[in-house]
Amino acid sequence: MIHAGKKILVFIALLVSASLSMADAAIPPLKARVTDLTGTLSTNEATQLEQKLAAFEARKGSQIAVLIVPTTQPETIEQYSIRVVDAWKLGRKGIDDGVLLLVAKQDRTVRVEVGYGLEGVLPDAVAKRITDEIIVPESAAVDLWNRLIGAGVAPAGLGARDTLRLEAGMNLYGQDMDESITPWEAGLAWTVALDEGREFIGRAALEKQKAAGVRRIMVGLVMDEKGVLRHGQRVATPHGDGEILSGTFSPTLGKAIAFARVPAGTVDRAEVDIRGKLVPVRVVKFPFVRDGKACVV
Repeated sequence: MIHAGKKILVFIALLVSASLSMADAAIPPLKARVTDLTGTLSTNEATQLEQKLAAFEARKGSQIAVLIVPTTQPETIEQYSIRVVDAWKLGRKGIDDGVLLLVAKQDRTVRVEVGYGLEGVLPDAVAKRITDEIIVPESAAVDLWNRLIGAGVAPAGLGARDTLRLEAGMNLYGQDMDESITPWEAGLAWTVALDEGREFIGRAALEKQKAAGVRRIMVGLVMDEKGVLRHGQRVATPHGDGEILSGTFSPTLGKAIAFARVPAGTVDRAEVDIRGKLVPVRVVKFPFVRDGKACVV
């Protein structure tokens, strides 16, 4: 009888141990926008990401949090992410516009959990594409690139992308334009239709600016001399100073090109301050290149 009792106690102990080992993974307290429980991010990387998320939140209002955990087991990442957002209550009260980016490092899984207030902007299908096509585990990166190359995709870095979009006359948000810049000032007047009876947010402000006269315009610059035009360089014109927004060397033209925001009325010629020397540039219309062919000489 005593022997049987010992067996029962051992069985109970094993059952308790097993149940404890299968307990749900703990949810860390929300103390920052970036929570890394794996040490994957360096202190500097975590700080930079925290600052970017804080700036986004101040600008847009929506809250984004990043959580990196070793594992979500025994739960699936979907189950665990729901518990996290319920506990953290991301987003503004009554709006529920929070987003959680959850990475389970050992499980090699990623999940984007979106609040109800953002489902129209970031539906599940888009969130899934982000995790499946934009964010991939390090272990899958080589295979992904091999498959892309096998499908005929040529690898191109950010430098190539920047050169291509600048040659094509395409703005880069955050550098060539932002929420403080109107379409009149960003070379995007063609996107605005002020047809009678067509109401939209911001129309009154755009009409007012247009009636008063747009003081700044975006132009293209081409430098025939050797050198490269860079963001932040001063542009001297007869109407006042402007600034280069984006600049690079154009492989198609074989010359330096740039976008610049300058005082209205600037035509034909200007000068760029390069290390204290005023270098002449031509003011041109963009795009600089279309369908692989130069639009300017």
